[in-house]
Amino acid sequence: MSETEITDVFELFDEFDAWLASEFSDAMQWIESGLAVRFDEDFRMMLSEARQANDFEDFLGSHAYWQDTIDNMDY
Repeated sequence: MSETEITDVFELFDEFDAWLASEFSDAMQWIESGLAVRFDEDFRMMLSEARQANDFEDFLGSHAYWQDTIDNMDY
């Protein structure tokens, strides 16, 4: 594979990442936060309520804060 071909592949990955961020911005924010992805019914319900209230940023922030508290043993 030549240098040009590799550059083209990296550009394609960048385009795909940009598409994911535009089409699935909440999911990409969650993934980029490093938080574990949960699939249980309770979490899906809380997520749905946060998205309906247009409050995803606070939802993500509160989960990130809680994870930081656990990681730092601040409880």
